This record gives sequence, C-alpha cells and structure tokens, in this order.
Amino acid sequence: MTKTYFFRVMRLIMLLLLGGFLHLSAATYSQTISIQGKNMSMEEIFKRIFDQSGFRVLANKALINESHAVTLTAVKMPLNTFLQQLFHDQPLSYEISGTNILIARKPVAQITSDQPSLTLSGTVADSSGHPIPGVTIRVLKANLGVSANASGQFIFPNVPNDAVIHISSVGFQSLDIRLADLLSGTTAPSNIRFKRVGNTYISLNITLTAEQNALQDVEITSVNNGYQKIKPEQVTGSVSYIGLKDYDSRINTTDFLLGLQNKIPGLLINNDVQFEDNNLFQIRGISTISGNKQPLIVMDGFPTEMTLSTIDPYEIESVTVLKDAAAASIYGARSSNGVIVIERKKANVGKVRLNFRTTASITPHDNYDRFRWDKDASNTVIEADKIFNKNISNFGWMLMTNPLYADLYNYSPTAEIMAHWRSSSNPISLEERDKEFAELGSYNNTKDYSRLFLRNAATQTYYLAASGGTKDALFYLTANYVNGNASQIKNDNNQFHLSGRTMVNFSKRFSMDLTNDFQTANQKSSPVPDIHSLYPYEHLQDADGNPLSIFSGSYANSYYNDYLLSKGLLDNRRYPLVDINEVNNKYSTLTDRITANFRYNIINGLNVAFGGVYEISKIDQDHLASENSSEVRQYINRYTTYDDINKRYTSAIPTGGLLTKNGGSKQSYTVRAQLSYDKQVAPDHTLNLIAGTEVRDVIEKSNSEAYFGYDDQTLLNQPVDYKSLQDFVPTIARGNPAISYGGGNDGTGLFHVVYVENRYISLYSNLVYSYKTKYVLSGSIRIEQSNLFGTNPKYHYKPLWSLGGAWNIHKESFMHDLDWVKSLKLRAAYGFNGNVAQGSLPEVIASAGLTNKLSSSYTLPMLSLSSLANSGLRWEQTSNVNFGLDYEVLKGVTGGFDYYVKKSTDILANSQIDATKGSTSAIVNRASIRNNGFEINLHADWISTRKFNWNTGLIFSHNGSKVLNVYNTKIIDPTTSSLNYVTAGNANYLKGYAVGTTFAYRYAGVDSLGNPQIYDKDGNAKLFSGPNKGLEDVKNLGSMIPSYSMGMSNRVDIDNFYFYCMFNYFGGFVTRVTVPFARDNRPLEGANNYWKQAGDELKPEVLPTIGSNYYSYMKYTDKYIVNGSYLTLSDITASYTFRQSRILREKGISIELRGQVSNVFTVGFNKYNYSLSTGSYEKSYLTPTYTMALGINF
Repeated sequence: MTKTYFFRVMRLIMLLLLGGFLHLSAATYSQTISIQGKNMSMEEIFKRIFDQSGFRVLANKALINESHAVTLTAVKMPLNTFLQQLFHDQPLSYEISGTNILIARKPVAQITSDQPSLTLSGTVADSSGHPIPGVTIRVLKANLGVSANASGQFIFPNVPNDAVIHISSVGFQSLDIRLADLLSGTTAPSNIRFKRVGNTYISLNITLTAEQNALQDVEITSVNNGYQKIKPEQVTGSVSYIGLKDYDSRINTTDFLLGLQNKIPGLLINNDVQFEDNNLFQIRGISTISGNKQPLIVMDGFPTEMTLSTIDPYEIESVTVLKDAAAASIYGARSSNGVIVIERKKANVGKVRLNFRTTASITPHDNYDRFRWDKDASNTVIEADKIFNKNISNFGWMLMTNPLYADLYNYSPTAEIMAHWRSSSNPISLEERDKEFAELGSYNNTKDYSRLFLRNAATQTYYLAASGGTKDALFYLTANYVNGNASQIKNDNNQFHLSGRTMVNFSKRFSMDLTNDFQTANQKSSPVPDIHSLYPYEHLQDADGNPLSIFSGSYANSYYNDYLLSKGLLDNRRYPLVDINEVNNKYSTLTDRITANFRYNIINGLNVAFGGVYEISKIDQDHLASENSSEVRQYINRYTTYDDINKRYTSAIPTGGLLTKNGGSKQSYTVRAQLSYDKQVAPDHTLNLIAGTEVRDVIEKSNSEAYFGYDDQTLLNQPVDYKSLQDFVPTIARGNPAISYGGGNDGTGLFHVVYVENRYISLYSNLVYSYKTKYVLSGSIRIEQSNLFGTNPKYHYKPLWSLGGAWNIHKESFMHDLDWVKSLKLRAAYGFNGNVAQGSLPEVIASAGLTNKLSSSYTLPMLSLSSLANSGLRWEQTSNVNFGLDYEVLKGVTGGFDYYVKKSTDILANSQIDATKGSTSAIVNRASIRNNGFEINLHADWISTRKFNWNTGLIFSHNGSKVLNVYNTKIIDPTTSSLNYVTAGNANYLKGYAVGTTFAYRYAGVDSLGNPQIYDKDGNAKLFSGPNKGLEDVKNLGSMIPSYSMGMSNRVDIDNFYFYCMFNYFGGFVTRVTVPFARDNRPLEGANNYWKQAGDELKPEVLPTIGSNYYSYMKYTDKYIVNGSYLTLSDITASYTFRQSRILREKGISIELRGQVSNVFTVGFNKYNYSLSTGSYEKSYLTPTYTMALGINF
C-alpha cells in the first residue's frame, strides 16, 4: 500500500515537471503596461512596472537620482515599447535579462574621428583583480568614447594628447586620467599602472574602487499575507519579515524554527523552557487555556495541518509574521495566536540551475564528570539508606522473602542488606553487612553507562535543487535526504523530502501554479535505560561481560525472583543489555501535500483565482518485544495461575513475542475562490481589494491493535482471550504491569478506534485604500461556520473584523529637508481574531469503555460522559489594539516599535453551572485573558561597500499577561490549602495573576530536630504541618514563561568571506532547581549535608533530616525557585565562497564552505548560575554542536 502510494506520488510529480518542460520552449508573450501620471519619479514608475508585469528593476540608487521626472500616458502598451519611450530622453539605458531590467548610463557615441592622436589600450579590474565588463571610457567634454568588453579589455584609438579620460561603471567610483600628466612623467595614481610605447601608444592597467551603494534592488517588494500582496507603505498592521540573507546566515539543517529564534519581535521560540509539557512557540503570549496555543502556519498561500518537521529549511525564501488583527484577522477563527507565512524559493527565468548542499553535524554525548552530581554518589546513597532503613526489622525480612507477600515488597538493594542483617532466621554479621556496603560503594556506573549506551550524535543532510524555465513556464524541483543518529545507541532516524513546483502561463490572462510536497520519515529505537533510574552502585554486566539485572523495572527482589524460577516461571528481572537487543520500536510517517492555484486576469488590475490544497499524513508505530524481553516475561508471569487439576502453572499469555501496532492518519482539504482588484483608480487613489470564500475539512483517524505469541519470522501469532485478560485477578507477580485492554475515545490501551471530522466554511474580504501614497486605510472581515460551533443563532454569523490606518510621514512636504530620514510611518489598528478550542461540543458526547466498579472479578461495557450539550459554543475571540512606528534613517538604519493590547474573551474553560444539569462544572466560553506588551526591532548596515559589509540586527520584546476571569477547580476559593497554590501547574490560570504564575513557601531553614520550616506572612518560622493559612502562607514569585526576549545578530562580510554570530536572551520568569537529596539515584553536590544531630541546623546550607515527612515540600520553597533569566551565545558561523577562479566564473559555478558552532556559551542570572539552555539543573555546561556545510551552485 505504501509503495503504491509512493509511485502514484512520483508519477504525479513527473507529470507536473513534464508539463513545465513542455512549456519551456513556448514563445514569451509581451507584457503590457498601463501607467498615467504627471511628474512621476523613475522609482515610482519602476514599482508600477513590477506590480503589473513582475519584472524587477535593478539599478544603482545614485544612478536613478540622475534621471528626471516624467509625465506620461500609457494604456496596455507593450513593455519593450514602454521602456523605449521612458528612457528616450533620460541619461539612462536599459537591458532586459529574464524577468530583470538592468539600468546603466547611456554609453557615449563610438569614435569615428580621423584626428591623429594616441591609442589607449588596457584592462579595467576591481580591487581583487577581477575584470569589470562594460566599463565606459570616454573623453570629457567631447563625444568620444568606448566600452570595455566582457574581460574588461578595451582599445581606444585617436585620443587627443591633452584629453581628460573619464572611466566609470555602475557600482564603482569613477576615475579621471589626464593624459598630459602621463606623457610628462608625472607620478600616476596608485590605482593606475601604465606603459608608454613610443609616442602614439599607452598601455593601461586600471583598478576601480567599489562605491558604498553598489548594485541593489530598488525597494519594490510586497508583504504577502497568504491571500494578497500589499505594498510595504500600505501595511497598517503589525507585520515582521525576515529575508533569505538573515534566515540563511546560520546553517539550518532540520528545524526551520531555529532560523527564526529571536529574529522577529513578538515571536517566542524556546525549546529550553516548557509550559504544560510543551516547548514555547507563541506570538504575543498565550490567549487560550484548552485551545491550540501555537501560531497558524501558512505555506504556498494556504494554511497547513502538517507538523513542523515537514517544512524543509532549505526551501525557505522568506518568512512573514502577522501579529495583530489588521494583519491576521483575514484568517478568522484561526488567527488569535498569530500567523506565520512562509514563502519558498522560486525559479528564475533562464537555463537550468542546480544547487547542491550537504551538511554534517556532530554533538558530543553527555559528559557526566561535569554534572553537578555528588562525586561519591554511591556512598552518599548508601549512608542515607542506612539511616532511612535503620528501623527495618525481621518483619521486613519476612515480607521480602515470603512468597505470599514478596511480590508487593520490592526493597532496594541496600534495604535488602539491612533486612538480611536484621533477620532472625538467617542473619548476616555486622562485618558482612559493612563489607557488602563497601563493595557497593567502591563502584560508580556512570563511565560504564556512557560506554555501553551513549555515542556522539550525528546528522547528515543532502539537498539538491534544479530550477529554470521561461517566463511562460518555470519549474523548481528539490530532493532532501536527512540521516540522524541520536546520542543513545540504536536510536536512528532518516527522512526524505521531494518537492516539485511549476508555474505555467497558458496565455496572457490565464496561469497556473502547481506544487507537490512528498515526505517519508522513519525512526528506529531500542530501550536505553534512563541513567536516573539506576542506582550509582548497580553493575550492568559482570566481569565476563554478561548482562546483569537492575532494580528499576524488575518488580521482584532477588529472593522472590528465585522463587518464581524454582516454580518454573520466567525470570522477572530487567536486564537493560538484553532488552536493548530484544525490543524494537519503529515509527514511520508519510505525508503528501498538493497545492493548485489557477488565476485568470479579467481586466487590468482585476483577476479571479480558484485553488486549494490537499494534505494527507499517515503514521505507523510498531512496538515489538521478543519473548526474551523483560516486558513479555513480566506479562506472562503476572497472568499465570496454578492449575489445581493438572498441578502446574499456566499463563493466559502465550509464549512468543508481543507486537503492538498504532496507526493514524490525517487528511484535510481547503478550497478557495477569490476575486482580487489592485489598481490605481485615479492619479492619487489606489485600491487593493479581495473577496472570497473557503471550504475546509479535516478528518483524523487512529487505531491500535496487539498480537501475542508473535513470531517476527513467520508473522504468525497465537489466539488470546482478551476478555479473560481484562477480568483477570493476579495472584503471582502482582507488582508487574497490567495489560490495558482499554479502548474508547481516549486513544489508550491495546485496542482503540478514533474518528474525528471537523468542517468549516468561510466568507472573507480585505480592503486597502491609499491616498497619494501618504495615507492608508485598511479593513477586513471574515464570517466562519463550523460543525464545532453551537446552535445558538446569536453566534452563528458574528464576524471577525479589523480596521487599520497608516500615515507615511516622510512623504509630507515638511519632511523633505530632513535628508537623514528616509522613511517614517505611523500605524494604528483595532480588530478581532479568533481561535477554535475543542474542549467542548454542541452535542452530548460519551465515550465507550469498560468498568469493574460493580465487581472486581469481571468488567462490563460502559459509557462515560465526556461533554454536556453546549448550544452556545463558539470560537474564542481576541480583541487587538496595536500602535506602531516604522522608520529608516541615515544610511541603512531601519527599525520599528509596536505597542499592543490583546484581550481574549469567550475562552473555553471550566465554569460553575447549575448542578441539576448533571454536573457542578462544565467547559464553556466564559474565561478571559489579557496580554499587553511592546516590541522593538533595529537593523543597521553600519558599513556597506562592495567588498565589506557589517550589519547588526536587534529585537527586544516584552509581553505581560493577566487572567481576568476563570473558574479554577484546583483553587476554588481563598481558603484553599496553601499546598494547592504551590503545586506545579495549579496556578497556571488563576484569576488576577499572570499565565503560568508560580507560588512558593518562604523557606526558613531547619529546626533543632531537622524539620524544614517556612515563614508565615508576619515573618515567624513554623513547620509545614503548622496551621494552614492558604494564600497567606505563600508568595507570588512570577510566571514560568519568559516575559522578555532579546536577540542580537552581527554579520560581517569581507569580499567572499562572512562571519556571523547570534546572542539570545530570555528573562522575566522563574524556574525550579532540583533539591539535593541523598537518597536520589543521582544525588547532587551537597546532598550529604543534611541534618544528622542536634546543632547541625546551625551549619550553612544544611538540608532537612533524611526521614522528614516534608522533605518533598522543599521544591515548593523560594530557595529552589529562582530567577530563570539567561543569556546564550547560540551560533558562530563562518563562510567562504570560492569564485575567483576564471574557470568557475566562466562556468557560472560558486562553491561555498561553511562552519558553525551552536550552543557556544551560556550564563544564568541566578545564584546557581543555572541556565535552562543546558537542558537540566544537573548539567553545568552547554553541549555544543559542530556543523560543516558545503554548497555548490552551477
């Protein structure tokens, strides 16, 4: 099935590409231009040309300034004819290359004079010795001149002896040479070398210096919101943009989000900090409780339901982030969290170009010698266990060794030794006990663990792209293979991504864009034990290399395990070195995305588009455990009973392996029809209007199944009575894991089937009006309908809308004298975004399952109420106010400032309801959250020349949140126990506090008996067991979510070399650090500094006594909840491009070699110097990743 699907996709892609190639030889049609106006600048005309034809004008800004204003009237004039008339009276000339229009000075007339004089010949090169083609060499104040050829060579005959030669080229500083000075022997400038041959010939070698404003793109780019393209000066909302140069300065291998981290203000990407068990990926805070918190991703103009891992970072051309209502409300009920619009690379007109990239990354595995662990961990744990188990008696020995109870009393190895010493039947002596402890304490397994289970992580990528075509048919084909090896052995992954994109112009009016993206990904793994599950003194293999068992996951002490073996049952112990070879997990995904968009130009400026996207993803997860694995052995033992008739033990689980399969699929489609109008309707009035409709459908399916007695060679399995397994009451190995027959709609258990379908239909419109290009108004509206919404007509057609305005101040006459202000714009916008949360449904929903509540000896089918009927169910709504300022000053310094207030209402959350309706609480639209903050961004080109460039990017963001209304079922009223406030997660959403608020006890040290203490609100020390004062006992330390983020990048380009570095800062939040505890499997430094006797409470940093009932409460004190702010030097990248070689230049080949170090350095701004970027408090250092990359373009 998978192969068939794969070949179907391949055939489809080949058909797309074949269609593209068939059109490569088609004759290009003439673009037409319609422009009318008085005293129009050339720059304004160039922008109009791009908007109407897609032809990009490339010119030196200083060169454009030499042109004069133009008054013209052109109606559907062919582009070439229009350009001929436009440049007729200008000092400029043009040349069309593909879809680019190159501008240069008009060359002076070729020399025809017969006047006898000197002959000049030579070459013109840049400062690196590269020849400069097309250089103009002319005589000042005379109509004489020549141009250099493609190799920079020229011959200039018949030049008067007293002439002044003027040499010029676009992008270089001009040069004047007085021939009289050369002939008289005067010293020539340092950039001129000459040789005189007789009286009539001079040979010259001339070097030109690049000027600062070298060839550059006239600013004609548009902001793409996925539905329409809007000129930057017409944007009224909060929009941020990152182009290819900024994005691709670092080496992005697999995760496209890392290329955006702290480069766009308001976008928080942080894999170090987690909230509700998820990495932080949000725009302007969290505005929902149970709904999706991540931004909407738009690619190729359509939202995608695919996971982020399907986005190839090599494909990205630019990323636009829509943050407020004016920018994002066009996406309606999916826009509250912001929108990220990805534009992928497109082909250029011309011959086929190939781009090959390969990378190799290495990340060293953890070095446990640098962890904050106790250096004598084994003895620290042993001594603490001796104190904790000092009162163990013969009764404990009896529980541990008596088969009737031993399966439920699985003591640690040190407790076994203490119990054996205390036993009355077969005790060991004190000397024997201490000898066994000493043997354990002499060993630490960290080095053996590293040797047996760890390796350096490595990732390799191989990317190839082919693109080209004519302006009537373009194609772009890419293939990307990624192979990765995790730091744990037998954990490998790979993925293959194939993408084909084609653009076809069937006629002057009708065009089509067609895209197909196909990806497969596979992951294989075997169980590697967590080092924290191992006591430091546990051996993993004996002296001969044979596997040994460990305590964790064995569920039977050595005595009870011997008893099971004596009865013919299986070894119940867990052997990590066995399981890693006997258990295999396979996880594979297949995704396909097809996008089609057809466009028909009705009249000039008016077009209709019809298109859509179809996505499908499939997931298959196989878990295979052989009969030799601890998992299967423990299942068989647990489900074993003694047959009194046949006098033997039998198991309800057959011998053989266990195969569990989990599958899932997600398919969706979006169909869109849209009418677009973009035109200058009058000399001072421009209109950009869209209106359309969308239909979207999303279907999710999942299922699971299991096979016992499975043989991976024959693919056969044995029958099992699953009903008897569900009703089974164990009498042997009762501590072993039980099989969950499970099911229902929760997706758990060995068997389940889930089907979910959500349908949507929308109407939308967006309007942008501009007057004199100075004043801009915008508005949008969208009406959503979905099967997720309730039946109350009050909410059926409630629109989501926005209004915005902008003032381009720099175009006002009073700004003309401020030459240092290049651009200045004020923005303001207000509107509503939406979000769909699926915690409630319009109808009564119940899930099927099984229950044994009526009897412990059998189960019955049941229905569990999942959701009460909610006729008022609707989307969550966010009102959004935004004020912004954008500017460009001096030379190359751009930036902006935004202030916003977001208020989210109708949030789905628990709320009190009438108990007569069947429950005291239900999930309804009643909660609300406010976010407000500001954002600053700055980009400065400090130095910009042809050979040297230095630029800095800086962003700074602040977001503050407050829960305005919610019914928190864990903290119902102020009399709630203080423990409810400090327990992690309980106060994430608490009325009057920030999202993610953390409360803590005020730590007061230990008392004279070693018990931990806290301060009450008056500063008096008391025990945790003292009078509970609820909220008065705790204090608010702040949120667990960073409220400040900052990123600063620096890039220096020197000819063909560049250096790049990136700093990231996250602040304004708190985090927890691990409490040292001597009985932990991996005790921290200082863990053995605990209270042992009276007077120890006076020792600095002394910990409570080991046996304290409230030791676990220490993590809820302010001593172990600290400032989480940290700074990281995230990346250092260096690159060199080889292109000086004559062969490379002639063949159009460039070779780039890059190196990068990621995770270079970090510092935490707390007393422990703990930075979350290390991954855990235990780890005192940052693990770097080393990457090399090779790129070839030809």
